[in-house]
Amino acid sequence: MRPRLSRRIAPMLALLGLAASCLAGPMERADLPAPLKTWVPWALHGSEESPCPLLAGGDTRACVWPGRLDLDLGAAGGKFSQTLRVYGEPRLPVWTPLPGSQARWPLEVQVDGKPQPLLAREGLPGTYLLPGEHRIEGRFAWAALPENLNVPTGTGMLSLAVGGKADLVALEPQRALQDLGDVAVILHDEHSRRSLKIHHR
Repeated sequence: MRPRLSRRIAPMLALLGLAASCLAGPMERADLPAPLKTWVPWALHGSEESPCPLLAGGDTRACVWPGRLDLDLGAAGGKFSQTLRVYGEPRLPVWTPLPGSQARWPLEVQVDGKPQPLLAREGLPGTYLLPGEHRIEGRFAWAALPENLNVPTGTGMLSLAVGGKADLVALEPQRALQDLGDVAVILHDEHSRRSLKIHHR
């Protein structure tokens, strides 16, 4: 009687084991041993859904969400400030573009009140920032007000002051931003670069 019973129980136990393994899910990050947790971003890079939000109406993601860009420009230079939100994996810095160009490089840039080194990518200045909310500030120096100034492509709101005259504008392609009597400022998009064209009269 025992051999017959063991012959019936063995397949049932095997089926139960198979069913239990099918119901098992992936291990949660919190359950990983401490030495393995630091390797998770590296191991999953490119294989999991991005933490960066989707842009409306498409499948493009934006990891840097800039707030209003404040520009105060004058004959001898200018200053800028912007608050932005960076999305991404913890401890993995994200490329963040800044206003300016190779010819008009931002100076004395600070992020959250601390000096920040800059790099150039395709001739445009930027830096790497960890995910979170940040405030960026810096200045420009020039001998005369330039004819154009690059601003980060994702910027949607601009507070612009030229020679002390200020205006708050929403950035739209090819829209005249401001007419300041002797200066008109126009937004110009070209090959995914955005710049302010400053026209002197």
